Amino acid sequence: MFYSCINLEALTLPNKMISLKSAKNMFDSCSNLKSINLSFLENNNNFEDAYRMFSNCSNLEEIEFPNVYIEEMVDLSEMFFGCINIKRIELQKFQAHYIYYMNRMFYDCKNLKYLDITGFSLRGVIEYDDIFKKVRKHLDIEYIAFNIEENIQNQIKEII
Repeated sequence: MFYSCINLEALTLPNKMISLKSAKNMFDSCSNLKSINLSFLENNNNFEDAYRMFSNCSNLEEIEFPNVYIEEMVDLSEMFFGCINIKRIELQKFQAHYIYYMNRMFYDCKNLKYLDITGFSLRGVIEYDDIFKKVRKHLDIEYIAFNIEENIQNQIKEII
């Protein structure tokens, strides 16, 4: 939708995008995007694909998701891949109960200081390679341990 819009710095979309099913590559390579209002996702239970949604948004610094309840989220792979300046990601209101793919979700988010994934249930994740690869050590991360596969917990322990 906005793939590689390098001049895009801020964006607010209408709240009535209820039928949005996929945000695949939606803001991929919008390298000057600094802020975005995600209220268009509020109460959108059709949303299931966020593959590379913010990938390579190198100037994005902070993101907070609105209240989103999703029974089945297919793909979150590389969602924040290469967001090198992002410092804070708040996903506690983003409630996803079945997530299948999370490969390299936070890859190269080297300035990430705070991450809240308490809304995620990560018990049935199929692929989760390098979720936190190239993420800074001592990340302040909030999660609910019983909602997370043991192998993903081990990846978290390496960075906190």
